[in-house]
This record gives sequence, structure tokens and C-alpha cells, in this order.
Amino acid sequence: MVREGQDEEEEMMMMVAATTKPAWLEGLIGETFFSSCGIHESRRKSEKNVFCLLCCLSVCPHCLPSHRSHPLLQVRRYVYHDVVRLSDLEKLIDCSYVQVITSLTELSILFIIVEIFVTN
Repeated sequence: MVREGQDEEEEMMMMVAATTKPAWLEGLIGETFFSSCGIHESRRKSEKNVFCLLCCLSVCPHCLPSHRSHPLLQVRRYVYHDVVRLSDLEKLIDCSYVQVITSLTELSILFIIVEIFVTN
């Protein structure tokens, strides 16, 4: 038996969930990428270019074994901006209002991290 107004409540809950920022999003926006990892600074290729969604921090490739079971998001550089692939981000959040740019070198759509949910 469906009680009256249940459909409206479910729809409202879905709308709230779609507009609520995930906990890791503020960390992603505020994080510094492509700086040397403090733990592995003496090693080659120690720039932090991966964001761990569980720990909410940037890590270098040498730190990845410690985050093997965590959800990760690779960050890239494009015209002096930190970007992620839209296809990677769409698996995590609704990107219908995200400003996108197209990279000629990768032929994939990227988006600037700073632009995420700035208005929300």
C-alpha cells in the first residue's frame, strides 16, 4: 500500500541527494596537486597527482600501495589548471552543470576542478 505523498517525498529526497556535495569534494577543490610528496620527495616522479576519495588527500604514485583499496581520482595538468576526466567524475557525481573543456591531445573531455559546485 502506497501512502499519499510518498512519491513526492521520494522525489524530494532524490533532488536533495543530487544537490548535496559529497564529503570528499571540498578536499578535492582545496587540495594542492603536482607538488612534491613530503614522504617520497627524494624519489623520481613523486608529484602528487592522485586524489584519494576516502582519505581526502593528494598522493604520489609511490603512495598508491597504501591506498590500493580506496577509490582514487587521477588529476592531470591542462593549460596550468588541475583537471580530471569528466568520464571519471561522472561515475561519482552528477556533472550535468559542470563546465567542460576538450583537450586536443587526449581527445577526452576534462573539467577544471575549481569550477566544481562553486555556486552551491
